Amino acid sequence: MPRSTASVWRTRKPATVIRCHALEDDAAYWKEWFVAGNKISTPVCVLWSERGPVARYPVLKVWRTAVHDVRRAMIPRCAHYLQEEQPDLVVRHILRFAKDLGIP
Repeated sequence: MPRSTASVWRTRKPATVIRCHALEDDAAYWKEWFVAGNKISTPVCVLWSERGPVARYPVLKVWRTAVHDVRRAMIPRCAHYLQEEQPDLVVRHILRFAKDLGIP
């Protein structure tokens, strides 16, 4: 188990528990976990910017190696601070993600 304390959230759906660890704090644990072929089973919403630092990286390819269900969107006309540069669009994607999962 990682060294950091896990945060636990429960959604309205019974038995749905999401554990979140700081990847930076537990890098060795997570590297071993992913190298063993494990994947995150909880759907993940990934948003990235059209012109930001990660725009030149294969964002989806990387996330798909770690997560079974990646819901994704590239946010246009912004660089690094998606939520500041395109707040309405970011909120729209997050709300759609929540709605798709049945979270009110």
